[in-house]
Parts: sequence; structure tokens; C-alpha cells
Amino acid sequence: VVMHTSRQIAGDGLTGSVVTVNGRPAPGTHTFAPRARVRLRLANLATSRLMAIGFEGVQPAVVAVDGQNCPAFEPLRNTLPLAPGGRFDVIFD
Repeated sequence: VVMHTSRQIAGDGLTGSVVTVNGRPAPGTHTFAPRARVRLRLANLATSRLMAIGFEGVQPAVVAVDGQNCPAFEPLRNTLPLAPGGRFDVIFD
């Protein structure tokens, strides 16, 4: 028998047990037309989970942080650290 304190149980609800992409269990994949320019808005809707979003086969450029436009920059190691409630807009070709 495993006993949990009420504090542990409350914390379990914040983290959750399923990560989704567009409402489906992660990881998510999508195929785009050749030479298409793609803009994605990435949002972390979890209340206590830090997520690392990685990109393979493309070089993303961040163009907005938390809904505010910014000078385009490339994420370090093609990975974005997405904090709870955080948003990034990225573009890539």
C-alpha cells in the first residue's frame, strides 16, 4: 500500500500525466508542403511542468515571446524551454 499526503495528491493534479499536441498524446508530427513557410504558436498550458520543445530537420526562428513580437533569433540547440503559461511563436521554411 502506498500512502500519499494531501499535499502530494494536490501536486499530482497540477503536473498531470499526459502531454498532448493539438489534443492528441505527444509526440506530435505534421508534414508540410515543400518550401512552405510555417508559423507555429507553441503554448505550455500545464500549471507546473517545464517543457523542452525540440525541432529536428528545420532551423526555427523565434519571432514572438508570450504574444509580443521580438527580433527573430534561433533557439540554442534547436530547443525551446517552455515554462508554465509560456508561449513562443516560431517560423521555419
